[in-house]
Amino acid sequence: MTTQLIRYEAARHALAECKALDEVKEWADRAAAMQAYGRMANDKGLEVDAAEIRIRAERRLGEMIALQKADQGLNKGTQGQLAGKSADGSLALVSDEGQKATPKLADVGISYDLSSRAQKLAAVPEAEFEREVVDWRERVSEEGKRVTARLEQAGAKAMDSARPAPQPEPEPEPEGPSLAELVDELQRENETLTAQLKATEADDLKAEALKWRRAYDHACRQQSEAMERATESVRREAKTMKLLRRCGKAVGEEDPDKIPPTVEAMARASKNAAA
Repeated sequence: MTTQLIRYEAARHALAECKALDEVKEWADRAAAMQAYGRMANDKGLEVDAAEIRIRAERRLGEMIALQKADQGLNKGTQGQLAGKSADGSLALVSDEGQKATPKLADVGISYDLSSRAQKLAAVPEAEFEREVVDWRERVSEEGKRVTARLEQAGAKAMDSARPAPQPEPEPEPEGPSLAELVDELQRENETLTAQLKATEADDLKAEALKWRRAYDHACRQQSEAMERATESVRREAKTMKLLRRCGKAVGEEDPDKIPPTVEAMARASKNAAA
């Protein structure tokens, strides 16, 4: 087992043992940094392993947020101060009255977008999640092989085009570059062409990834806005029904459909009596 694989397994085990939101958030940040480093170092294995750890950390974060909502809810107020870590390692807050309060997500650096993404990942059934992760790793591995093959073919083509055609042995000349110097020059040209091909390929992949990332973020925002509008609509409907029932109670009518005509009848009677 390689050192990288040992570290990957250790990271997964440590992540599964996390009991506090700030610990899981730290693992997600650390994995994101390692993913970026692997990309810059052209270490595809490190980049993929770090990306998987980050995905798993965000899923674990979503699970813990869901559990916290179910148990005691999340603090959405503006009062309270950080009081360090409690005995289990999680962040604790102290309210104005000195009582422990539930920590806000912002207190541990969890943004609205991260919270939304994490909870969606946590909602995926475990078997489906693991299957998608395996499929994703296979696709990344195959794409890496295809990129390497294309670069090798381009490099071979460049070498063939740069290699001079066989010529009759020339007469010795007193001056001019030696054979070793010509070989060095051709090698430098090949390295330059290979670097340019890699840079072009990297830019294409980066642009494609950025396009899909923007589309994904836009879809997440639209979904969140739709959920907020639906929640507000339900709230307004409940408030209207409550007011309607209060009117019905005042006129002695419980059927919501009969309350408006009853109120109108009483208003007309009152107007006629006043006249």
